[in-house]
Amino acid sequence: ESPQSSREIFKVSDADFEEQAESWAELRWEPNDSIGFITGARFSKWFGVFDDMTIEPRTTFFWQVADRTRLTLGTGLNKQRPSYDETSPDTGNPNLISEQSIYGVVGIKQQIGEQLAIDLQGFTKRLDNLVSPVPFDPENLEAPPYDNEGDGTVIGGELLARYSNDRFNAWFSY
Repeated sequence: ESPQSSREIFKVSDADFEEQAESWAELRWEPNDSIGFITGARFSKWFGVFDDMTIEPRTTFFWQVADRTRLTLGTGLNKQRPSYDETSPDTGNPNLISEQSIYGVVGIKQQIGEQLAIDLQGFTKRLDNLVSPVPFDPENLEAPPYDNEGDGTVIGGELLARYSNDRFNAWFSY
């Protein structure tokens, strides 16, 4: 790698217009004290250099299996716009679309006494349309530097412990 002092430095200044509008709707249904559903969707619309519209549905089912134990199951779709430099007409690809992930999550929450709650969740996500760099081709200098060909999978878990009393709150998350 070449030293910083010998690298060519360039500056790009974009003064283009871009705005975003969002809305969210949610419906909660609890037919009894033990089970319930939460379903909803987020709507996003970008205007300007990046022009895209997304609808992101989500739903969660929960079941109170015992007095202090709750199981949850959820799924949904999340979308995210590429970063500004990736969609810039000067340095990126203005034809990129939103990245997306489809996720599923299963969890259990256990209340221990009046002050301690433990929440354990496992999840998986399928990632699509990820912005990826395009290999440089000296034969095609007009080729865009990015495309939406990236994909991936995420598998993980989360542990959240919450302790609270009248004067103190503590959260531990891993």
